[in-house]
Amino acid sequence: MAGGIKAWDGEIAVGVPEAGMAHFAAAVTFEQLVALAWGLEEGTRLFYQGVGERLHGAVEEVQLFKELAVAEILHQQSLLAAYGAVTHLDFDFEPHRQQLGGAIAGEIMEGGIPVDKGLAWADERSVAEILDFAMAMEVNAYDLYVKMGRRVDAENAKQIFWTLAAEEQIHLQRFAKLLDNRL
Repeated sequence: MAGGIKAWDGEIAVGVPEAGMAHFAAAVTFEQLVALAWGLEEGTRLFYQGVGERLHGAVEEVQLFKELAVAEILHQQSLLAAYGAVTHLDFDFEPHRQQLGGAIAGEIMEGGIPVDKGLAWADERSVAEILDFAMAMEVNAYDLYVKMGRRVDAENAKQIFWTLAAEEQIHLQRFAKLLDNRL
């Protein structure tokens, strides 16, 4: 360790600001980012809905998962409304289906995890583990939306993603509070 970082003569990690986007590199235009965000919201909604249906005896947790499944629908509606406000057009998913595939079909949830794998994982876990996982997804979603906001040029387009990031932060706080109460 002599010399510390100044003595390092090896490779340097690059791309830190975009690291969370690596899984979704195909989305580069504003329209593609909107399509991707909409699809991830759909995947997360399906995950939250599925978890809410699977939990038994965890009344508060079931209620929160149901509420957040509805919140994901509201995020989708907000995305499309904000897109319309920026472009004065209705959003068309068709041009993005081939390039973004399952990500806009609701097969992938925030965090880049396939919904079916997330639900299979949740089937074998405790409520506390599921809450912890959901918190990690919300942190990832927050980070992803901040990065999406940085990728677009127009200030009103940036605001779409930053608003979603702020809402993901609220979801994170709700999960954290419930996990703290449980522990």
